[in-house]
Amino acid sequence: MKEHEFEIRDPIHGMIPFSSLERTFINTPPFQRLRRIRQLSWTDYVYPGAMHTRFQHTLGVMHTASRMFDALVSDKRSRELLKTQLHVTESVIERQRIIIRLAALVHDLGHAPFSHAAETLMPEKASGLPGKSKLYSHENYSVEIFKKEIYPLIKDNGEISSNQITTAEVTGLIEGTPVNALGALCKDIISGRIDADRMDYLLRDSYYCGVRYGHYEIDRLINTICVLEDDDDGTLSIGVTEDGLHAAEGLLIARYMMFHNVYLHKTRVVYDYHYQHALRKMIGGTFPKPTTSSNLRKYMNWDDWKVLGMIAAKKAGDHGDILANRNHYKLVYQTSESHENSDSNKLAFEKFEAAASICAKVPHYVWREDKSFAADVQVLVRDSGRAHIKPLLELSGVVKSLRPLKQKRLYVSDSHSDSMRSEIESV
Repeated sequence: MKEHEFEIRDPIHGMIPFSSLERTFINTPPFQRLRRIRQLSWTDYVYPGAMHTRFQHTLGVMHTASRMFDALVSDKRSRELLKTQLHVTESVIERQRIIIRLAALVHDLGHAPFSHAAETLMPEKASGLPGKSKLYSHENYSVEIFKKEIYPLIKDNGEISSNQITTAEVTGLIEGTPVNALGALCKDIISGRIDADRMDYLLRDSYYCGVRYGHYEIDRLINTICVLEDDDDGTLSIGVTEDGLHAAEGLLIARYMMFHNVYLHKTRVVYDYHYQHALRKMIGGTFPKPTTSSNLRKYMNWDDWKVLGMIAAKKAGDHGDILANRNHYKLVYQTSESHENSDSNKLAFEKFEAAASICAKVPHYVWREDKSFAADVQVLVRDSGRAHIKPLLELSGVVKSLRPLKQKRLYVSDSHSDSMRSEIESV
């Protein structure tokens, strides 16, 4: 492993080392823009400490991703599988480590101002492009920004040129289109059930929000990561050893708790609604498509600073004023966090529809969520001296109990909240 040349202090991971190549990448304007993109959009209106940025998070993901890869190739059994199945050598390992860290730096480059809250304003994709969504994702922008705006600035660096690292090898880990078998294995480090992104954001968001919901044993989890060989067809994947079972449980429980208490907080989610309307007025529709360098530069001109400036200049309409003064729509009715189709839950959802009809005559917002928290993490277990793979859901009653969340909430403008509550209560 190459000796690092630089390091930066981080409240989550301590000292984060990085190379000359990574320093050049970090100092590019597209990456520096991430300093001006908040990680959790308007969450500071509920948890005032949540002012951290995509810049901090991305450095944490880079660090965590290489820790995961280092643990993987240090495990004796995993290393033997890599050698015999994929013919991996020391030079290949070092090269792949560079690629993984670059992919981590790339993965969030394309976030819009205030992160995920702006994603409903992404433009529609052209027909035939891959992906389930009809809209471009921030990952689509990340990949294009890297290819068009950053790779030309770093391609002559010795680590890139001597290893002949291509854009496709890096972006394949993000888009799920790896160029080789080792990439297919390592893509789960960047985007998987227990990936570096999730490992960092749970700890970081928890820290800056001032809550403990996102805590889990990251060191134990990383140290038990291993390569798994499918019992039937011999394909390789990433999972954890049996010793890491409880650490994996901890991460999934932490995610469950953070969604319930932070990401889906009743006040936090309504600010996404206000912001989306304010931003649509500011940009005049949707963002430019990530199809040309010109469009990408127009897109990258948008950051939190620009949005806040336009809100302050009264260019964001009524919803911009709501954001400026923290005078959001108020919750007047919500269903319980339903997990099943019981009669009582059906009645609750029927009452919700009646309440929504009542509130239709005033400014209102209907919030819906239907989210699953189960994750198909694979665990290497030993039975009578024989190693085989089992899903965590089969081994853990705790993870199996993390049922999906199905809930609806109804908000109305502050001036109408008392009267609407009274009408709903009479139903």
